[in-house]
Amino acid sequence: MQSNKTPGEMVTQWSSLKFLHSSLLYFRSYNDSLTRCFASNTQSALFL
Repeated sequence: MQSNKTPGEMVTQWSSLKFLHSSLLYFRSYNDSLTRCFASNTQSALFL
């Protein structure tokens, strides 16, 4: 078993990691805006 990875494998792994990270960040910001929107809607509904 060789533990050495070829540059192609390393790039593939790195890009998939980067993709996972960016999608996670996107999901988190999307979730945040969703929560904020829901909170403001709930507040305005309470004030009505």
